[in-house]
Amino acid sequence: MWQLPQGGINEGETNIDAVFRELNEEIGVDFVSKCSKEVELLFEDSLEFKPKGGEAEKFSAESASNSNIKGKYYYVYLINCLNPNFVLDNKEFDECFWLEYKGAYALIQKVYQRKKKEQLLKVLDLLKSKEYIS
Repeated sequence: MWQLPQGGINEGETNIDAVFRELNEEIGVDFVSKCSKEVELLFEDSLEFKPKGGEAEKFSAESASNSNIKGKYYYVYLINCLNPNFVLDNKEFDECFWLEYKGAYALIQKVYQRKKKEQLLKVLDLLKSKEYIS
């Protein structure tokens, strides 16, 4: 499995605080210390889970307290790592490595979850269009 760091937003936490907390937890303090504190929102997305035998209601942040709604809301952020030499000091990921477009594209093609694959391809294409990856 290949994926980008991800996680949830805790109650009372801002999106940006959650981004850096998740990066600390999943990759480590050394990586986060070498990242720019400027964060760019690339895109937002959502996923609805249809209940068995019924139609799913539209998922939104405003209605998240409704226990009948099942889904996820995604915020995808870009953070610039200013120094690619870092110590992977947390082990939520087995390994971490840099890829060019072709290598990342090949790995994404192996992802079996449709929505995850779609989002990863969107991230990859955005990174290429912004000339962060070649």
